[in-house]
Amino acid sequence: MRSFPPPGFPPEIRKVWDELIQEFFFLNSNWYLFKELYGTEESVKTLNGVAPGPFCLIGFMFRREFTMGICRITDPKSTGPKDNLKENLTIDQLLHLVREHCADTEFADELAARKAKIDALLPPIRDRRNRAFGHLDLPTAVGEHPSPLPSVKSDVMGEAIQLIGKLLVEVNHYFTGAWLDTTPNPQWSGESLLRALNEWQSSAVRPHQS
Repeated sequence: MRSFPPPGFPPEIRKVWDELIQEFFFLNSNWYLFKELYGTEESVKTLNGVAPGPFCLIGFMFRREFTMGICRITDPKSTGPKDNLKENLTIDQLLHLVREHCADTEFADELAARKAKIDALLPPIRDRRNRAFGHLDLPTAVGEHPSPLPSVKSDVMGEAIQLIGKLLVEVNHYFTGAWLDTTPNPQWSGESLLRALNEWQSSAVRPHQS
């Protein structure tokens, strides 16, 4: 049952949420930039018209970072052998602390339901992380793995990032009563780069005046 005024962050939850939201801001800002640069045929045409090789590589690096970032923030609460578990900064860690330090089981269940929606999107993303980016799986690398490496559409990664943000925003709202704006800072905008590239292309093809 939600209370008013908001209860405030328990310190055990706050310190983990503070770090998770910073991880999310970085991931989300990169996602916004990626969408601006590679989200339309027109923008991709602009990039390819200037430097197709480098911008293809940059696009690949973006996708690899999204794969790694989504998996990092959604990894289990702890990993490693039972006699030497390593605690991780993840959504599962946050949900564990909410259950431990918040008496509102209904809210904890709500967060678990949100996490389940995120988890439903993760299998192909995590498989790609485990077999191609986080590790170089030998059967996959030499083409002998029985299951082809799954492709991951950008829309799936975008939805996962969006759901992660909504969960973290909901935690902040529950404890503080404030709705957090996760829109990236304008300095992350790719529009200025696209505009500059378009202007450069226009000037490059414009006939020189005698």
